[in-house]
Amino acid sequence: NNNNNNNKSSAAASIDHRINAIQAIPLLLVHPEHDDDDDFDDDYDNNDRWHLVLAGDSNGSLHLTVLSEDLEQKRHIDAHILAGGDVNARPILCIDLLRISKKWIVACVG
Repeated sequence: NNNNNNNKSSAAASIDHRINAIQAIPLLLVHPEHDDDDDFDDDYDNNDRWHLVLAGDSNGSLHLTVLSEDLEQKRHIDAHILAGGDVNARPILCIDLLRISKKWIVACVG
């Protein structure tokens, strides 16, 4: 069982090591009752601010998570793999996030 724990920790270390690119962009609070782009809430404190974070790894996987600026947030975060993970995939070496409106963000990945 101890050998199994050593394998898990080495796998976790190698996953962290393989992240090649990471980019973040602040999310804006948009009122859900309104569909127009001009109706958003820009009057909020730091504890309500969230950021979209996109990271790419050596296996071509794209990892997505949302983080808060709240200092009391949990230590571990949940990330979702959007694409990739194929053994023959090319690594993701760069990511750029561009806000094209208050509701839409475009990700350029290479």
